[in-house]
Amino acid sequence: MDILKLAAENSPRSKMIYHEDTQALHIGTLDKHCYFVPFAKGQDPFEGRKNSQRMELLNGNWGFRYYDSIIDLEDDFIHEKFENTIPVPSNWQLYGYDKPQYTNVCYPIPFDPPFVPDDIPVGVYQREYDYSPDGMDRVLVFEGVDSCVYLYVNDSFVGYSQVSHATAEWGVSAGMNMAVSCGMGMALFSKISVPLPLVQ
Repeated sequence: MDILKLAAENSPRSKMIYHEDTQALHIGTLDKHCYFVPFAKGQDPFEGRKNSQRMELLNGNWGFRYYDSIIDLEDDFIHEKFENTIPVPSNWQLYGYDKPQYTNVCYPIPFDPPFVPDDIPVGVYQREYDYSPDGMDRVLVFEGVDSCVYLYVNDSFVGYSQVSHATAEWGVSAGMNMAVSCGMGMALFSKISVPLPLVQ
C-alpha cells in the first residue's frame, strides 16, 4: 500500500513509509555498538543497571491506542486522546488487543515481500517525559520491539527500526529542545516480516 496516497502531506502518518522497504531497517538510529549502561563518576559500574545515575527506565504505564490497520490510523495520530494505558514492556496481545500468534510451520501473514498486508494491527504508545537540560545527551534505547517501530518526539519524526528484539537507539536531545515536559510517541506494527538481505 502506498501510505502517501492516504495520508495528509507532512502528517505523522505520512512518515510511515519504511516498513515495506527492504533496504530501510534502521532510520535515524545511532550506529551499532557494544551494549553498555553508563555510570556516573564515583559509581560502582558493577552495580545493577537500575542504580545508574546516567540511566532512567521508562518502563511503566503508557497511553495506548490500538488499530486493526494502518488504514484506520488518523493522519495526526500522535495528538489523539489516549484513554487506555498498557504496561511497557509487555505484549498488547496479552492485554485484550489482537490475539497471540506463534507458528514454526506456516507464515502467519501472506508472504509477498516487500509488501505488508493492510490489515495488520498497529499500536500507538504515548507518554510524557520531564526533561531539565543538564548538558548531557539523551539516548532513547529500545531493547527489543516486535515487529517495527516509528518514533516521534515532540511531534517530530525521529526514526524507524525493524529488527525484532534487537536493540535500537536514537539520540533525542535535539528534539527535546528546552521543553520541561516532552511528549514521546511510537507506533508499533505487529506481524511485519521482510526478508533481511544476506551478508556473504
